[in-house]
Amino acid sequence: MGTTKTRGPSFLNKVSGALLGAIALAIVPINGAYADLVKYGYTNNAGVQTNTEPGTGFINPSTGISFMVSGGIDRKLRIAVTANGAATPVFTKESSKVLGASDVISYNGENYYAEEFVSPKLPDGRYTVKTEILSSAGAVVQTENVPLVIDTAGPPRAHIHGVSPFSLAKFGNSALQQSML
Repeated sequence: MGTTKTRGPSFLNKVSGALLGAIALAIVPINGAYADLVKYGYTNNAGVQTNTEPGTGFINPSTGISFMVSGGIDRKLRIAVTANGAATPVFTKESSKVLGASDVISYNGENYYAEEFVSPKLPDGRYTVKTEILSSAGAVVQTENVPLVIDTAGPPRAHIHGVSPFSLAKFGNSALQQSML
């Protein structure tokens, strides 16, 4: 009489860890339930680290490009960058692991289940960036295609026909005058 058996942790103790994890995920807003090219990160020609969202007219990287792709938890990601008109991508990369709760990247005040893929320096031109969400088994779940223009040369120097840099002196614009020389 009076002997107690120890049966291990109670049901509440067993699920408390999972419950706390679920509550934490519900409290911290995280984007990324779908394939999304969130940003391009690169060093521009002036040597400044730049982050740009897709849809910008063009980018001017002097180095490789970091592509931030979100895709949700328990998924893998794949990216392929293909020059317009080409059959073979110039850059491809796939997640080495399934995204988990620790794979959160913050950008512009938002949190994403994401990964960053860094390409080598790409030549000037027009590209299509294809991002894919893969199941943990590797099957394609969703695809997104985004256009990308790389232009590191900039516009050609303007020449105003019929106006010499010296005739601008009468208008008092020495900065414009110097830029035309």
